[in-house]
Amino acid sequence: MSYRDHKLLKQLKVLYQPVGLDTSEKITRSTRPTDLGEIMTTVLLVDDEKLIQRSLEKTLLRAGFDVFTASDCTTGKEVFSRNANTIDIAVLDLNMPGFEGVPKNDAGFDLLDELKKQKANLPVIILTAYDEVSKAKDAVSKGASAFFVKGREQGLVELIEKILGSK
Repeated sequence: MSYRDHKLLKQLKVLYQPVGLDTSEKITRSTRPTDLGEIMTTVLLVDDEKLIQRSLEKTLLRAGFDVFTASDCTTGKEVFSRNANTIDIAVLDLNMPGFEGVPKNDAGFDLLDELKKQKANLPVIILTAYDEVSKAKDAVSKGASAFFVKGREQGLVELIEKILGSK
């Protein structure tokens, strides 16, 4: 298979997904080595806002990443626990339902702590709708690799590539 055919096949896998999949936890593409021998990068994306989660997921898929999704801290931790060996980076919303199941400010920091207990070297990006310098500093001091303001999906792809490229 040519490189061009391979890229087209990857695009088709993204565009034609089965309808009705449970989006609370899924891997949307295989983490098997591709025909070119490369291993796909796998992202854990946790965001409680379904439209934002889906938009980010599509952007990441188009960029060639495998994606697991979750919509709260509890589900995010469960998905990570079952797939820790395959997840290369986590992207966590800052404000979402916490481990008690109710919306909580800074719940993403709680999930960050739990993921780092399981895989200390896991790169984590904290997402937020607000550009707050103090929250960015808090995120980095708590072990996040970066802090990203929602709304520039391609910028997120570039940030992930930069973080993973520096590892």
